[in-house]
Amino acid sequence: VAEDDLAFDDGSGNFDSWLCSLGPDQLLRVEMSAEEFSPFLYVVGPRTDPAVAATSEGGDLGMTARLEFRAAREGEYEVVVPAPDTGLPAKYRLSSNHPLEPLGPQKETSVVDAALGAMILLLCLPLLVWTTGLPTRLLWRNPDRILLLRPFEERGVSFSLKRFTKQNLAFRGFTLTLADKHLRHSLSLFLLAHLPLDLGDLLVTLYRPLFRRIHRYLFIRKSSDLRLLRFRLRLRYRLGSNWQSWLGLSDRITKIRSHNDLWRDCIDILMDNCQVIVVDVSDAGEGTLWEIEEVFRRQYLYKTLFIVRDGGQQAAANLLARIAADAGSVGSHALAPALHPYSSEEGALIRKGAFALEYAAAVSSARQPRVQPLPALFLPAEDIIGPIRNHRVMQ
Repeated sequence: VAEDDLAFDDGSGNFDSWLCSLGPDQLLRVEMSAEEFSPFLYVVGPRTDPAVAATSEGGDLGMTARLEFRAAREGEYEVVVPAPDTGLPAKYRLSSNHPLEPLGPQKETSVVDAALGAMILLLCLPLLVWTTGLPTRLLWRNPDRILLLRPFEERGVSFSLKRFTKQNLAFRGFTLTLADKHLRHSLSLFLLAHLPLDLGDLLVTLYRPLFRRIHRYLFIRKSSDLRLLRFRLRLRYRLGSNWQSWLGLSDRITKIRSHNDLWRDCIDILMDNCQVIVVDVSDAGEGTLWEIEEVFRRQYLYKTLFIVRDGGQQAAANLLARIAADAGSVGSHALAPALHPYSSEEGALIRKGAFALEYAAAVSSARQPRVQPLPALFLPAEDIIGPIRNHRVMQ
């Protein structure tokens, strides 16, 4: 009860009014409790012929006031709660065996609260659906697994690749790369990685071995962790969650952290299990040279696309021509592959159509290995139960 509530015509104070529809001979029971003042209420009606029909009994300070009233005829009746004599706002609790609808300012507030609640629900429901990963699992039938190879510790290249990926790779599939200090998950995300942030994390938090297998982020610290990498490439739930994280405001790249001694092993696994390999040959270092040589040695040119930042086309072309010539001497492809330059500032491809055609040819090539497709919803039971069984045997 507050000062801005309904006021009596004689100026004796304010009151709250609650509307109740009753039929002939229907019984109305109302209970009111308050701690700050002595509770009291009464019934007026029907509204067509307003008169005090019943008043409450009891109602000392800190007690409960009760009212029983049997309607003589059908109509709308008002349950009136007068404000305390102090004039200060006070709280009370009202319960009834019939629905009570607030009148006056309370009704307006109730309508506003209901509208606000509906708006929050409409906003939160799509967000909850999105964070579950259902859109990518139900609506994206065949996302590709794309391996992004790039020069390490090159800040300019990493900055450009984030924009390139969002424009040219993000909606073709799940892009994976090894993390470095310029292309990694932020410190806040690293800390949040150890908290259960969704239903999947919460369900397996108590079982640590399984929790690590479907953990939000992957850390390759020892050789045995390479099995987790192979498992992660089959875990569509996690690939989709990383892709959808932060409502698409991120670069949509899954960064895999690896120990310095194991990064080549990670690249081997990713090359074998990804449908497309995208190599940025801008400012190529020793690591990138090894990766390109591996592409030629494994004869993965059919699914590899080479990109370069604008301004570095000539140096990159010379590099690929030299590697292709060396590979040709051992019976591999001797022709240098095509280069696709992109803007270093915006990440846009200079010749977008040529890139799209070569990408389509890569994923549809008959030489693509027959890798098991990503499951639409969940992994096969053996993929989950097998690791648990093995862990128990080792114990």
